[in-house]
Amino acid sequence: MERKYKSGCTDAMRATAWSLGVFCLLVILGVFWLRASGSWNYISVLVATIPVAVIAVFAHFYGLLENETLIFRAYALILSYFCLVFVFIIPPMSSPDEGHHFFSSYWISDVVTGDATLQDGGSFPVREDVVEMYNGSSMAIGSSGYRRVFDSFGLFADSDEVVQVNQFDFSFGSENVAAKIPSVVGILIARGLNLGAYPLFYLGRLLAALFFVCCVLLAVHITPTAKAAFMGISLLPMSLQLAGSYSYDCGIIALCFLLSAVLLRSIFSNEEIGLRQAVTLFALVFLVAPLKIVYLSVLLLLLFIPQRRFCSRKYAFIFKLVVVISAIASIASVRLASISSLVGSGAVDSLDYRGTETGIFYSLNDLLSDPLGTAALFVRTFDVMGDFYIESMVGALPGWLQANLRAPNLLIYAYLGCLLLCVQKTQFDNQSISLGVRVAMTAACFLTFLGVSLSMAVGWTFNTEGVIQGVQGRYFLPMAPMALLALRSRDIEVQKSPYDICLVTLTFLNVIYLLRFTSIAFSLP
Repeated sequence: MERKYKSGCTDAMRATAWSLGVFCLLVILGVFWLRASGSWNYISVLVATIPVAVIAVFAHFYGLLENETLIFRAYALILSYFCLVFVFIIPPMSSPDEGHHFFSSYWISDVVTGDATLQDGGSFPVREDVVEMYNGSSMAIGSSGYRRVFDSFGLFADSDEVVQVNQFDFSFGSENVAAKIPSVVGILIARGLNLGAYPLFYLGRLLAALFFVCCVLLAVHITPTAKAAFMGISLLPMSLQLAGSYSYDCGIIALCFLLSAVLLRSIFSNEEIGLRQAVTLFALVFLVAPLKIVYLSVLLLLLFIPQRRFCSRKYAFIFKLVVVISAIASIASVRLASISSLVGSGAVDSLDYRGTETGIFYSLNDLLSDPLGTAALFVRTFDVMGDFYIESMVGALPGWLQANLRAPNLLIYAYLGCLLLCVQKTQFDNQSISLGVRVAMTAACFLTFLGVSLSMAVGWTFNTEGVIQGVQGRYFLPMAPMALLALRSRDIEVQKSPYDICLVTLTFLNVIYLLRFTSIAFSLP
């Protein structure tokens, strides 16, 4: 009894000492960045973020995160907290392509209410105050963006006047409708309650973030291995920024995490695949396939679902065949037209547009007619842009790749080091990855890179350019857990809980990221 009491006192003293040290470090950094921000509003950021890191450190050293159930609950709270922060810390329209995705969601809400049709996405009614909010917003993150929200925020709309928006050309096949359902629901609720433009906008973001949190938590619960990999990727700044935005990447990442988790469960679990798991996999494949075809490369893992998971060889064959048919049927019903449009003749009498630039994009005919040149194009692209892909996947460049908000490389490398550590074997998760599964995961990631690069080559790169343009690291987030698991070593085993390490380290890094990010953002015009 006395020994337990002394041990508890020692743990409490150690936890208090570490927490106090972290608190002092963050306060010192906070005071420095407060002076750099030039705004007393920055104090609210300090109050909202520093306690989270301090509590996480205390919980770690006091031993509160040793129980798997408690860890999962702590992760749910931390993920929800950071998603909520990123919903509001990024001003409206300042996430990648958010203006396009916001109006796309609004158009879909118009279709639901009967104010627009799926056949005509080029002209649809939008409330006038919402259009004014869009016109007054900026892609650049700065103090004026926060001030604009604060000055113009009104809980309810003053008018129900609408205007026709005709600067976009939406269609059911191009807008990844399934990934935008949460934000559409948010807009519909806001319109039904007659909320103002900014509450409407943020409610759509909140519903998207809620969907992301629910899907990721479910994925972590389902997967029998690499739980820390899913947790770590979901807590990266770029994942959190996309989760708290209108980008369809939010829904794609969430659904791909679920699909990957179900596939891993199919491979590494011992019980027979039942009807519920089979239907879940079919449904996820059907949803993911038309969103981004390149992520279907993860279905290579189907080949490694062991025979013991099925009642017979015949059932195993039928199961895998139905999965593939689900993918093909989904693609054919939604994406066939857009895929066929990739095959161009390479004619020089028509120009393609990239912003204000004009030229002729690569076509599939161009790439297929010169295999060696195409191979050189892809290798050169990875050689020149590989570090950018990794850094931007973590979140080095928030907003629209805003260079003056760039996170330091040291912070980015700390994130990467944490992820590599978390995916290694531990006493809680000592699942070895066979060579075949490792090769399949690597091949799936490689095919995703090729697919993403190909789509940007024919859709965003002029045939006079030697490096493929437009590829960003965020496009690889859906496959990141598979890439990490492929890097799991056979020989390295971490003694500490990977979940504990992942939660505490990434919480600390995210607080530093937010403190630095908001300081610079407040100092910008």
